[in-house]
Formats: sequence, structure tokens, C-alpha cells
Amino acid sequence: MTEQQSELLISWQRDSKRLQFMHYESAKSFESRSKWLGSFSACLSAIVGTTVFVQIAEDPSQISKVIVGLVSILVAVLTTLQTVLNYGDLASRHRAAGVAYSSVYRSIAQRLAFPLFDRKEIEIWVDETRDHLRDIASVSPTVPNRVWKRLNEVDDHLPGYDAGDKSEEETHDDSRS
Repeated sequence: MTEQQSELLISWQRDSKRLQFMHYESAKSFESRSKWLGSFSACLSAIVGTTVFVQIAEDPSQISKVIVGLVSILVAVLTTLQTVLNYGDLASRHRAAGVAYSSVYRSIAQRLAFPLFDRKEIEIWVDETRDHLRDIASVSPTVPNRVWKRLNEVDDHLPGYDAGDKSEEETHDDSRS
């Protein structure tokens, strides 16, 4: 394996580690949002349900009917948001992307530890790895800006990554969502 080939693999390995980190962070964030939104919606729904039974029994004032109605609308909105935003699915897709990038990272580490010497074998393996990285990227959800910012905070501490080696192409583009 030539030095240039090793540098390419090290670059891909570094990028895989960064992408793994970002997708795992995104998964944690969306999982937390899903739990929070679901729990809040369920609690409000229980309160509304209980209050409706109390209202039937006690014939409450007009203001309490309005409050129960507004909270009922809020529950409906939160339930709709939970369905539309689909944070649970987003968390699963980010987690799957993180696992896939982790696999690429380990595969490259193994190849660097046990290099191929036949030029044709190297070319085939590099082409397969490049295609695999492209395939992962094509099905992975977009990483939120706040996770890109978090990556910039921890870049120096990711194993297998030297932040001093970043090129301009590897810096974050704020136009990503």
C-alpha cells in the first residue's frame, strides 16, 4: 500500500468517525425529544380526560370549560406534532447511520493494520469502501446544525482524528440543516 493510499484511507476513517459521532448525537437528541413530547402529550391527555369526567359530575363554570377545551386542543396539536415530526423514526435512522459509519471506521482500521499489497486488490477494496460510504450517505438523515457545532467542540478528542489535519473542504457549511 502506498503512502497516498494510506492517507486516503486515514482521511475516510477520520470522516467515518466524525459522521458516526454526529449520527449518534442526533439519535440521542431525537430520542429524547420523542420521549419528552410523547410523555407531555400523554400527561395532558390524562388530565383532560379526568377533567371531563369531573365536569360532567359537577357542572363547572364557563371558564373551566374553556380551559379544558384549550388543553384538549393542545393535546391534539402535540399528538399531531409527534406523528408528523416522527422523532422516534428519525432517532432510529440516525442510530443506523452511526452503526454503519462505525463499521466503515473499523473496516478501514483493519485494512490499515493488515494492508493489501496487490494493486488490483487494493483498488477493488477502495472502490467498494467508497461505494459503501456513498450508499450510507444517500440513506442517512441530515445532521442538524447544533450537532455540527457540537462536533466542532469535541473534534480534537475523537479517537483516530487529528483536528489539525482538517482541510477547508471538511469545515462545516452553515447552509446544511
